[in-house]
Amino acid sequence: MNVLIVNTSERTGGAAVAAGRLLEALINSGEKAKMLVRDKQTDSITVAEVPGRMRARWNFLWERWCIYNHLRFSKNHLFEIDIANCGTDITSLPEFKWADVVHLNWINQGMLSLRNIRKIVKSGKPVVWTMHDMWQATGICHYSGGCMSYKTGCAGCPLLPDGGSRYKRNSTCFCHLLFIIKLLTDVRVSTFQENIPMSCQKHYSYYESGNCQYDV
Repeated sequence: MNVLIVNTSERTGGAAVAAGRLLEALINSGEKAKMLVRDKQTDSITVAEVPGRMRARWNFLWERWCIYNHLRFSKNHLFEIDIANCGTDITSLPEFKWADVVHLNWINQGMLSLRNIRKIVKSGKPVVWTMHDMWQATGICHYSGGCMSYKTGCAGCPLLPDGGSRYKRNSTCFCHLLFIIKLLTDVRVSTFQENIPMSCQKHYSYYESGNCQYDV
């Protein structure tokens, strides 16, 4: 079985460390495994870098700019939010075509967009997505800090000015993410995450009803 592990960074951050350990464990157990990253930091032959460093950098900067704009040009919470509005389509890469199973990890900050993730899921390959924080559940923040509004549409978001009135998350990230989550297997790495709802049927019906106006 060929396993492709996807993460934004090869070495930076807890998710990268966990993904690297999984890669090593799979190879040591006799499985064929590779890691695909945006930020390659070693010369390991089992780790591949997405092509186009300039484009990858642009994706990162564009997403930060969009968030910065919605934050009214404040740096507060700038890296607590991801909207996945741009990224790299990895489905045409040889590493993706080689894989029998795709394992997504932490793929934020311009690595994959929601459209990219949807295309991966709809490719027909088995997809596993490990939760390293709460982003898969909230669609915007990595940690809700006790706020439970993501269950009902993030009204009064404490991270956004005016509770997020300038950023209509329901019609973009939230709808897309709920649609995607219905199609894959999620893995949680802590007991804290066990109580996080991933796909509430009431919210998913919002997507199916046609209220989500953001075309994917």
